[in-house]
Amino acid sequence: MRPSYLFCLACAPAAYGQSLEYAFDPAGSDLTLDAAVTLELGGDLRGVFDPDANPTGTRTIAGLLGDPGDNARVPISLDLELDVDLGGALAGGFVLDLDAGLLTAELRDLDATLGSDGGAGLALVLEYDTFRTIAPQSLFLGGFALPIPLGNVDVTGARIVQSAPATAALLPSPAGPLQLAALVPVDLTFDVSLGGLFGDGPFGGDAAAGEDGGGMPVGPIPLMLPIAASVDLADCGASLVAPPNAMTIDESGPSPIPLDLPDVPLDLPTLLPPGGTANLLLDASLSGFSVAGTFSTSLSAEASAASRYLDVCAGDPNSAGAGATMAPLGSPSVSADDFGLQIAGLPSDQFGILVMSRMTDTMPCLDPAQGTLCLGAPCIRFTEEVRSSGPAGEIAFFPDADALPFGTTFSPGERWNFQWWYRDRNPGPTSNLSGALGVRFCR
Repeated sequence: MRPSYLFCLACAPAAYGQSLEYAFDPAGSDLTLDAAVTLELGGDLRGVFDPDANPTGTRTIAGLLGDPGDNARVPISLDLELDVDLGGALAGGFVLDLDAGLLTAELRDLDATLGSDGGAGLALVLEYDTFRTIAPQSLFLGGFALPIPLGNVDVTGARIVQSAPATAALLPSPAGPLQLAALVPVDLTFDVSLGGLFGDGPFGGDAAAGEDGGGMPVGPIPLMLPIAASVDLADCGASLVAPPNAMTIDESGPSPIPLDLPDVPLDLPTLLPPGGTANLLLDASLSGFSVAGTFSTSLSAEASAASRYLDVCAGDPNSAGAGATMAPLGSPSVSADDFGLQIAGLPSDQFGILVMSRMTDTMPCLDPAQGTLCLGAPCIRFTEEVRSSGPAGEIAFFPDADALPFGTTFSPGERWNFQWWYRDRNPGPTSNLSGALGVRFCR
């Protein structure tokens, strides 16, 4: 092993980048939506009359003087209004790509469902041109909005899914945790269980038989989810906590999904004269939406244990095969004091030492040495703890946290990167390096 080889004092500093995979804590995370959601539809109405199958059914006649022989299609605009009240614990997670050194971060892949369901008041607001009906005889004067209350319905399957990555600002805090601020674009979706409100249509069912006919999907509704949170990297779960936050939403736009309502039964009470019921069919498609109200969140999340480790680089091939690997043993908890490293895939009965640094880099070794140094300056070598790989070509190495070289310490929140530097014959005398592993220590 050539001491002159490990020249990492000349290496350039590199990033502290790491991805933390977070899971929401349902006990501390919830989402509430109290809003009026309007789905705007356009289409037409016609009677259920059919000269063969239903000759006594309601027939529609366009205008005041339309042809009574026709079963005319009457153009309509239709707003399906949902007074939504839903909320519940969040289950799911997201990924936070952060560089604690450069104080930059990106939040991505947020996907969460609500652990409980809600409800909505449902109403149709119908606008149509003047038309008449036969069976029953009635006149429907057009040109104004006709609200049709439909009662309360269930809201189920609420989910928010991130629609684009969000850049987050990181600020150091005197108290220790980083302060994170991000505005995350998400899509909200849910189902409205309409029960028998639309008879035997695509979203209806036989109410008398207890059938709810499934549900009508609503969304995706685009929203901006503000997250102002503290991120404690010194905590073993890298805990992220965002206190309750509410925002007013007022969004509108074209239809987020293609939604068609073909031949949906719609029974209208007659107006002139009152007291009857016109049995009609609705043909409509969704053209736009609007949502106005309050969107509230409270978030608590923990990163997976695996998120505290980072495979910095792979080891180059050696005389034993594909290369030496490095994996963690114990835990990265400073208080537990059981952190170790498992180095495998080494040539048998060859000596080596551990090398570590807070920084990463990429520097191919000078001939005749082999491998790639993935650590940046300054590097620390465990020169007093030379170990043999033994017949199995493996080493379990547990650094003594109280006697690290040069008085170094592992402090909670810090990331250290490790590699094993070892002798080999491949085919002549040489040295090589294992893959490098990054470890973020915690309390």
